[in-house]
Amino acid sequence: MTMTYTRTSSTPEPIGADLNRTARATGLFYLAFFITGILGSMLVRGQLFAADDAQRTLSNLMGHGSLARVDIVLELGIVLTQALTALWFYRLFRGVDTVAAGALAAFGMVNGRPMRRPEQPSAAGKTGEAVTP
Repeated sequence: MTMTYTRTSSTPEPIGADLNRTARATGLFYLAFFITGILGSMLVRGQLFAADDAQRTLSNLMGHGSLARVDIVLELGIVLTQALTALWFYRLFRGVDTVAAGALAAFGMVNGRPMRRPEQPSAAGKTGEAVTP
């Protein structure tokens, strides 16, 4: 038995086209998130911040003011692209499972903030504790 499919309209199906556009936008946001993350975290921040040397970090920040501004812009780009990626993942998957898509968006939005490493305790005492000689 042979089945043939005849299209009644020359325009593509609106749901499929919308889903395709949403998937492409989600992928572009995810790519932008990856690029801003790599540039901000690995390239720029590594040149500015010294792990255990506050004086050297201050000197790097003072000496490379424009690079510090670029780091701020990239950090904001990371937050923005991660939030947009989370929202577009919701739009992409809400037709499959609304609850799971909402959880994906919620976790993506909660995670879409600057991540800083907590201060480590120094050898002299607890973090924030004044050290007296």
